[in-house]
Parts: sequence; C-alpha cells; structure tokens
Amino acid sequence: NPTVEGQSEKEQLIESLCQELLDEVLTDEDCDPSVPAVVLSVMQDELEALTDGGFDFTIVQLEPGQSQDNAANPTAGTATKEAEKGTEDPDSVLITKRRVFTDENGNVIVTTTMRTVRKGNEGKLQEQFLSRRAELREQKQRGRAQHKAEAELESLQAAERDRMSARWALEAARADRELEAANQRLQREADAARTPAGERLRARLALEARARRQRAEADESHLGELREVRLRQLGERWRLRQRLAEERSQLETEELRRRLDEQRDALVRRQAEERRGWPRLLKEERAARASNFRDSLRLPMPGSKPITSDDAALQRRLQREFDESEAARTRQSLAELEAKVARELAEFDKRAARQLEDAEREIATRRHQMKEREADQARDIEAAWRQELGELRDRVAAEEEAAAAAAAASFGEVSGGNRHANRP
Repeated sequence: NPTVEGQSEKEQLIESLCQELLDEVLTDEDCDPSVPAVVLSVMQDELEALTDGGFDFTIVQLEPGQSQDNAANPTAGTATKEAEKGTEDPDSVLITKRRVFTDENGNVIVTTTMRTVRKGNEGKLQEQFLSRRAELREQKQRGRAQHKAEAELESLQAAERDRMSARWALEAARADRELEAANQRLQREADAARTPAGERLRARLALEARARRQRAEADESHLGELREVRLRQLGERWRLRQRLAEERSQLETEELRRRLDEQRDALVRRQAEERRGWPRLLKEERAARASNFRDSLRLPMPGSKPITSDDAALQRRLQREFDESEAARTRQSLAELEAKVARELAEFDKRAARQLEDAEREIATRRHQMKEREADQARDIEAAWRQELGELRDRVAAEEEAAAAAAAASFGEVSGGNRHANRP
C-alpha cells in the first residue's frame, strides 16, 4: 500500500495500524493461512472503530463465474477489472479494500487494494474467532466484576473506619469536656469552702488519677475495637478472594472437562471410522489367502503328489478346512481389533480421570494456601495488637510513676509553706 502524497501523518499512522491488524488476522497461527472473507467480516467492526470512520473497508467474496464488476465497488476502477482474471477460481476469495480520504488541498483521493487468498475451513475459522471473542469478553466481564466487588468492599471498609474514628473522636472530646467540667466544679467548691491547700491538692490529684485511668481504659478499648475491625475486614477480603478463586477454578475444571470430552469424541469417531474399514481389510486379506490356497492346490510342493481333478472329495475337504480356518481367523482378528479399541478408550479414560484428579488436587492446594495466608495475616494482626497493648500499658505505668513523683513534690511544697505560715 504506497503512501499517497499529501496524506497527513495521522492518516498514515491509521493506515499502517489497519494494515498491521489485517496482516495479524491473515497470519494468525491458530487459523488456516488462507483466511476466507467471512473471517475478515468478523473484524470489520474493529477496523472501522480503529479508523474512526476515516476509511471505508469493503470485503468482497466472488461466487464461481461471477465477474469483479458485479461484486466490487464501482470506484475501484481499472485495477478491479485487471484483477478479474485471478478470481475465476471457485476456491479463491478476492478481498478488496477501498480507502477514501481528502488531502491538504481538498482533493478526494480513492485508493483500492486487492488481495486473493485461498478458501479455508470457513466454519471452523469463524467458530474460532467467535469463541476467542466470547472468551475475551467473559474475561473482561469477570475482571470488571472483581474490580467492582473490591471497590465496594474498600468503600465499605473506609466507611467503617471513618465511623469508628468519628465515634472515638466524640468519646475523647466528651471525656475532655467532663474533665474540664470536673476541674471547674472542684475549683468552685474549693474556693467556696476555702479548704486548706493540702485537701485541694489531694482532690486534684485524685481527679487526675481517675482521668488517667479512664483515658487508659479508653485507649485499651480503642485498640481492642481496632483489632476486631481489622480481623473482620481481613475475613471479608479473604472470603471475596476465595469466592473469586472458586469461580475461576470451576471455570477451569469445566474447560478441562469440555476439552477431554471433545478429545474422547474425536477418539470415538476415529475408532468408528476404523471399525467401518475392518470388513474391507479382512475381506482383502481373506481373498489374498484364498488365492494362495487355490494356487497351492493347483501347484503342489516339490516331492508331493499333485492333486488331480478326480480327487474331488479331497479338494472339498481341504476347501472346508480352509474355510473353517478363515472363519476362525476372521473372528480372532475382529476380537483383537475390538480389544485394541476398548484398550485405547480405557487408557484415554484413565488419563482423563488422572488429569481431572490433578486439577482437583491443584485447586485444593490453592485453597489450602489461601487459608494459610489468611491465618498468617490474622496472627500478624494479633501480634501487632499485643505489642501495641504492651506499649500502652508501659506508657501508662510511666505516667503513673511520674504523677506519683510530682504529687510527692507538691505535698512537700505545701507542707513547707504551712510550716512557714505557722512560724511566729
């Protein structure tokens, strides 16, 4: 396909992409090298979508004896008539591809490219393309469903985390407000009663100790709830993965069974064809042996007495013995052939059963590995929770020690102030 002068870079790129796509269809390893027009018509939608309506692809399949002028586009011109001689073969297909575009000067340019290919098994090729397209669409739908399920699960988990964070923030704010209100109330009571400094200090320290205990309990409760949320989200995530894995395993098993059934049907058809050819083969072998037997009667072995026409009884006896031996030989040959067919079928069934068992064993192994990974992640969550709980308790113990030291220092200052106040 030569590049036309004045053709833009975008149009050249689109044309090269279209040609690569067409060559890929014509040279697919899974298809007959002589791709028919019916297979190319399957890819016509993809070609039109890729070119965005900029090119017009026309695929023509000629009937035996039909001229190119009645089948191809009228704009093909003289090139179509010149290629008419190559399409007289009823086993060939002429593919005509017409391009219409406008150059930079506004001129409409029409180019036509023709290719003659041999016909192949159209039904088989069309079935392969349609099956491949259905498989790709099914994989795309499964991927979309999995992505949608994971997105929904992630949104639910995010909403759960936001709800828990909001509740914990409300609880912390409520605890702070209660502490502030208690401090204010204690201050008012102390001012009203004009209690001594030691009693006010003891009340304040008791209030602070109670606030620390409440805060420590709230932190431990927060860690426990966070652990439960993580375990629940982990279980939901692995249940989703297991369900998707089960669906994928079921599809793989069904595909394996279908493939084995097709192979078994092919084996049965081949054996049936061989069985239909047995009588002819046995008949030919029997005819050859009968001819040799008649020759042996007519031409005796060296040193033996020839059989004359007067020995009719001997000839009948020999003929009867030969017929009996041939009948026995035929029955034995049929029995051997039937045994061979049955043995091949039994071996195929054993092999198919072994493949199914291997597939089931692999599925069970994957399921066991998923359970082990889930258990490992659950143990990691438990270990992280225990570590955080230990760190929290150590921090609370350190705060208690620091508060006790500060309380002792405060009591010392209050006692010293009282002694100076009582000195005359």
